[in-house]
Amino acid sequence: MENKNQRMHGLDTYRAVLMILGVVLHTAVVYGFDKIIDSIHTFRMPGFFLLSGYFGALLWYRRGVEMMVKNRIHRLCLPFLVFVFTLYPINTLFWSYLDGFNRGFANPLEYSVRFTFENLFPLTDLMHLWFLYYLIFVIFFVLTIVLWIERFSYSSPYVLKKLKGIFEGGWTFLIFVGLINFVWGLLFKWDSIPTDSRWVPNLFIISYYAIFYSLGWLFYTTKVDFFSFTKNPWPFLIIGMISSYFHSSLDHLFVDYDYKKGIILQWEMVFWFSVKLFLGTMALIGLVRGFLGIFLKYCSSDSPIWRYVSDSSYWIFLIHITICPLMPIFFISLNVALWIKFIISFIIVFFICLVTYDAFVRSTFIGNFLNGRRFPSFKRKESVILCFVIGIITLYFIQNPLPVMERPSPWSDGKTPVELLPEKNVTYPFGKKYTSLAGVGLIRCARIDNYVICPDGANFEDAQSSCSLLGGKMASFEDEIKYKSVQKWIKKIYKRRMWVGITDSDIEGRWVWVNKTNLHYEFWAKGEPNNWGKGEDCAEIYLWEKYPRWNDVSCDSNLGFICEL
Repeated sequence: MENKNQRMHGLDTYRAVLMILGVVLHTAVVYGFDKIIDSIHTFRMPGFFLLSGYFGALLWYRRGVEMMVKNRIHRLCLPFLVFVFTLYPINTLFWSYLDGFNRGFANPLEYSVRFTFENLFPLTDLMHLWFLYYLIFVIFFVLTIVLWIERFSYSSPYVLKKLKGIFEGGWTFLIFVGLINFVWGLLFKWDSIPTDSRWVPNLFIISYYAIFYSLGWLFYTTKVDFFSFTKNPWPFLIIGMISSYFHSSLDHLFVDYDYKKGIILQWEMVFWFSVKLFLGTMALIGLVRGFLGIFLKYCSSDSPIWRYVSDSSYWIFLIHITICPLMPIFFISLNVALWIKFIISFIIVFFICLVTYDAFVRSTFIGNFLNGRRFPSFKRKESVILCFVIGIITLYFIQNPLPVMERPSPWSDGKTPVELLPEKNVTYPFGKKYTSLAGVGLIRCARIDNYVICPDGANFEDAQSSCSLLGGKMASFEDEIKYKSVQKWIKKIYKRRMWVGITDSDIEGRWVWVNKTNLHYEFWAKGEPNNWGKGEDCAEIYLWEKYPRWNDVSCDSNLGFICEL
């Protein structure tokens, strides 16, 4: 059982690792490792909210309500407000640079600077800081309930004793929490952990994370014996890892589920949805419980290394997402497997975060702002010099991008259209001398028979203008047979999203081809078009699916396009 004066080093380390897993997560995003993303996403936020609930209760009962509220304002509310406005333009700059680099801009820095200034206000996206935003709501939601319970002096020692036994029992914890998560997922049709980076909070997501925060709070109030978590944590971890692997492999089995039809007509889809939800639940509980036991068992001593990592984790969480998009650009010429690049990139991002922490945060007012106190730096002078060197290297790379044709191929398997379609009459590259209205070069467009495919993308209007520039028009496929025949060979060379030349921008709900011809056939995905957000007036094709379907999106999206000469 917890000693009142003993710091729970295992829980501190676990919380720090959950924060730092953001580095792994967003490095995986830039390299496209979906299974890693799904595995981390399955348990990371619930685990973090659970620990936040425990530490919140500890602060509440040791220091009182007033100190608890002040602490959360200083440690959560103020850092959130400062960094959400500070990091937004920086993150936009670097992520749009990566987008421009991948989309074939000759000068991606010029594009990213312009894009950042054009999208600076209003700030619509909370980025990765959405979870701090939701944590603030969850804390004050739970505190209101606790105050109400204490005001009416409601207490049930029997219930608390039962809960204590469930939490310490391991398998009973798995069943109890797993049942809550599974039922919640069925009710709200969630097969994965919810996120929402918009400013308008989602009450259902707040309620969901409040469950895990409350579980952590109950860990403290029921005086859970943490030694019970260290008994055989490996079976839970193995269950979680196996479930996580299969959870991320079942998306294709219920992708056609239509929420408008309901359950009765789609029992097969409902079955696979339930299987995926069950696996996601087992992954969540197994990984949260397993890692909790492992960190309590093996990281409970006061290690100076783990203490340093724990102290730096808040800063690492805040700043890492700014660095991640630069890694593919740094290592683009490194001729090794993609997973090796991923590992190297993660290590370097983590190292840069630590160096900046030691140089500018740990012993400064920023460290006091984030952690409530300053700590002596490890090697501040050396860290500042390293930061300066890293800054010079970064500046060199972003000002001297590789020529467009030497960047990663936008075509399937990294091959050229000539290699992918040997039976066709292919000219590649086709539009070497042209540039679209938005500034993206058309150098990587390919002519296949009487069509030109441009993979680097443009918005819908710019795509039409680019087709005119190339000597044609955006392709219209009034003939269904013709559309299907073209799709067969497009799928062989291109695996991204692409415009299909239809729009309802003139009359909402009346979809026509760009040449104003009415549709005589449709390939809409289930539930589409839905005009989500009241601003989806153009249509795209999901080329990565087995059977390409249409989906309505904003006309300002940047997608590949096909022209007919």
